[in-house]
Amino acid sequence: MAEYSRMDLLVGPTGYKMQGETKQLFRDSFVAVADAGNPLLQLPSLSVADLVEVPHAVGYFGEGISTPADKLFESRGVRRRVAAVVAGFLSLPLLVEGTDLIALVPRMLASRAQRGANIQVLEFDGELEAALVEAMYWHPSQTEDPANVWLRSVVQRACSQLHEIFPVTAHPVTVSAVPAT
Repeated sequence: MAEYSRMDLLVGPTGYKMQGETKQLFRDSFVAVADAGNPLLQLPSLSVADLVEVPHAVGYFGEGISTPADKLFESRGVRRRVAAVVAGFLSLPLLVEGTDLIALVPRMLASRAQRGANIQVLEFDGELEAALVEAMYWHPSQTEDPANVWLRSVVQRACSQLHEIFPVTAHPVTVSAVPAT
C-alpha cells in the first residue's frame, strides 16, 4: 500500500489488524456518561440490565467495526436501545448533556468533557472493564530512521502523562454485572 509507506506514524487502537511495526502507548477504559440530572443516577445500585433500559448514544466507526463498548454489551448477550449515532466518540459526552441519553466513552475523554459539561461519569466494576489500548504504528522501513525514532519517543513520553492530565471524578455508584438483590 503506497500511502502506508509514506506515513511517519499512526496512532490507533490495537486489535484491528493495523499494518506495520507497533508499540503500545497507553490503556484506557470505557465509562458511562450521563447528564447530571439523569434519573438513572438516583438508583441506589446500577447494573448492565439497568443501562440497557435507557436510550444510548453511540459512536460509529464504520461497517463491521465493534468498539470495546459494543463488545461489553455483546459479551453479556444484551442489546442497547440506540437512540442516537454519531461519528466517533468525541461528541458523545456533550450529546448526553441535557438529555436522558447515556453513552460509553473512553475515561480520558469523559474527564476532559467533565470540565465544561454538566455530566456524571459512571465507572464499571472490574469484571466489566471495556479496555481500549492505543498504540503507534509505523512502516518497517522507518524503524531505524533517526527522525522516526525521535518522533516515536516524543509521542511515547507525551502519552505516559495522559492519566495524570485527565483524572476522572466518578459518580459514587458503579455499574455491576448483575442487579443488586
